[in-house]
Amino acid sequence: MNLFFSTNNFKLNGISYTGFPVLISRDGQVIEEALNFCIAHLIKRGRVQSKKSWITYGKALYQFFGWCEVNGINWRDVGNDREAVLLSSETGT
Repeated sequence: MNLFFSTNNFKLNGISYTGFPVLISRDGQVIEEALNFCIAHLIKRGRVQSKKSWITYGKALYQFFGWCEVNGINWRDVGNDREAVLLSSETGT
């Protein structure tokens, strides 16, 4: 997992966004979900005005997705089997 910050070549609708966080997986692919999240929250909603906050968002996403990647965890797995574990422990009492 790598975290990069864009150059002025990164454009959306013809507008450059220098310093925009972009996560790249171990196999060299852009983490689309992280990119789409950042576009939605940092640009489209317009609530994050400071580019210093972009760095914070990028680092937080890097830590999360990197941890998942290193530990072989699919971040989309929300642990639906938790109910089965809870039920099985309750039935044993």
